[in-house]
Amino acid sequence: MNNSIKLKFLSGLLIILGLAVGSYADCTKDEILKFLDKNFSKVEIEKICNKNEEKTKELTFITPSHQICVDNGGKMNSDGCSANWENAKSICNKSNARLISSEELKQVLIDCGAIINEYDKNVANFSYRSCHKKKGFESNYYWSNLGLINHNNDSATNVNFGGAMIGTSKRSSNLFVRCVED
Repeated sequence: MNNSIKLKFLSGLLIILGLAVGSYADCTKDEILKFLDKNFSKVEIEKICNKNEEKTKELTFITPSHQICVDNGGKMNSDGCSANWENAKSICNKSNARLISSEELKQVLIDCGAIINEYDKNVANFSYRSCHKKKGFESNYYWSNLGLINHNNDSATNVNFGGAMIGTSKRSSNLFVRCVED
């Protein structure tokens, strides 16, 4: 594609986005372009930008008690309870809660102003770092309830709050546990 065609395409896209930006109430044109560049679908962008949706209800996060954490295979330190993925699910269950979902973890990142998977920008964003710590995500890596099975190993999804990175770890790894009240 030559530069002239690229410029016309980009200009047309910006005009369309300019007309549509009102329907993406909480997103700027730049944010929408970044989502498009990262191959987010229209539905995903609408959800992130809260188009025609009520705000999601506030989640009630639960930090497992020292006793429940240790009794169910976890380890406690000043940042909270860490455990392997199977034990993390059990710890939340014993806390009368469930392990947080990957979508809920993403929403915490977004609510705190992170740009998902943009490590350098998030690390430099004091407001983002302060927000996720206020919500009780003191450490970096937290399990989600999404377990994956692939050809290499059993893994599960996690979030690195330090840089707002979504990834996977072996289920046998010890990551931090944050539970959600149903």
